[in-house]
Amino acid sequence: MIEPRPPARLERSDAEPLDWFGSPLRFPVTCADTGELMSVQITELRPGAHNPLHCHGREDELFIVLRGRFVAEVGGRRVELETGDCAYIPAGVPHRVADAGPEPTTLATVLTPGALEEAFRTVAERGGRGLRETFRAAGVEFLESYDSAYRHPEADAPRDPVVVRAGERDRFHMAGDTYTIMLGGKDTADLLNIVHFDIPPGGGPIPHRHTLDDEVFIVTEGWVTLFHDGVTATAGPGDVAILPRGSVHAFRNETTEQAEMLALTAPSGFDGLIREVGIRATVGSAPAPIDDAEKARLARAVPKFGIELHPAAWPHG
Repeated sequence: MIEPRPPARLERSDAEPLDWFGSPLRFPVTCADTGELMSVQITELRPGAHNPLHCHGREDELFIVLRGRFVAEVGGRRVELETGDCAYIPAGVPHRVADAGPEPTTLATVLTPGALEEAFRTVAERGGRGLRETFRAAGVEFLESYDSAYRHPEADAPRDPVVVRAGERDRFHMAGDTYTIMLGGKDTADLLNIVHFDIPPGGGPIPHRHTLDDEVFIVTEGWVTLFHDGVTATAGPGDVAILPRGSVHAFRNETTEQAEMLALTAPSGFDGLIREVGIRATVGSAPAPIDDAEKARLARAVPKFGIELHPAAWPHG
């Protein structure tokens, strides 16, 4: 039985944001969308923005740089992150945004489990008052300085952070697209996957539905036509599609230009399907259109990953 979720939907990039200390912040994906498996916030960091050193006791956090750059302090180490880079920070690891770049930086932050949006909303509505008290009640401790001996009282023994540079991870051709596994289950204790999609004109998978995981698409370049449960919509940079388990969905690049998306799935597992069905790819290589042999591999593999194929579902044939 598939756990109930709110309907699939598309959140546009021009949705009304919260004011987070002068930086616009929106929550396109709430914990209610995914049964608290993850939430996603997108922030336009103002130049020079930073936040206090802090540590989560209940959730892991993932930074994804959609545009720009910033410096993060993660577990006592300074790391510069640029467009396409990501940093996965397990619960119990102190961290902070130390300095945003000279231009506005667009940052996607994923929390898993996702259960902090009410704290963000409460502080924003109060004009920033009560920041530390509100977040401390939600299991986030604030620190004056980094101490390697510090242990959050609610966190298990912390796992190591993972920093991924754009384009450094394993690539696969699959379904006429190129999929780069940025974070797999082994990186996140099976909580989360993040996969980068390069989608050429005409690219896109067979309509399908996930029965074991919830999926989120963040469009980063170009335009794609999204399909879910009989509804189609065109999505562009900054738009976010929320696709709860049980939603029949797919996407196609119906333009003449390359498109790119990030796909987040919780819990992990989708990375295993890509490794089993996809063909190893090199930088710059072009995928071939999906053929009968790949369709057969896909049909054999998907039941193991809780995915059902619905090839007749796309409304355009």
